[in-house]
Amino acid sequence: DSLLHNPFYIKYANNTEHLYIIDKINNEERNLYRYSTITDSTELFCQDKYINRVQIDPKDNSIWISIDNPENSVLMQLSTEGIRLNEITGFSGISDFQISAESNTIIVADDVERVVKHIRSNSSVVGIFEDAFYPSKVFIE
Repeated sequence: DSLLHNPFYIKYANNTEHLYIIDKINNEERNLYRYSTITDSTELFCQDKYINRVQIDPKDNSIWISIDNPENSVLMQLSTEGIRLNEITGFSGISDFQISAESNTIIVADDVERVVKHIRSNSSVVGIFEDAFYPSKVFIE
């Protein structure tokens, strides 16, 4: 805990030993750390001043992060080693997102466009729900 300044988002990767923690250093820097519960060690996994959320793909344990840049928000997929695999663009503001384990699709709450988008990892659209007043959180049942 000596590494962390202001952790604001923590995600446990099911079936692994890892926790992913987004730490806000200041207004100009956010770090994504990976913490191992087995070795009790923390490593810097990714840096970007607009990292906002982290989700783990249940299919392959790849890491999806939302980069909520005011000019162009994106979803970025990283391998477990931190290598960029995929990027999905076309969002105005990502307040939250979830990955469906059953359909392996992604549901994104875009709070700027005020829509909820249901997409596949190849960027194709399943559906757009435009009646969302101010989507801020995604839940999958």
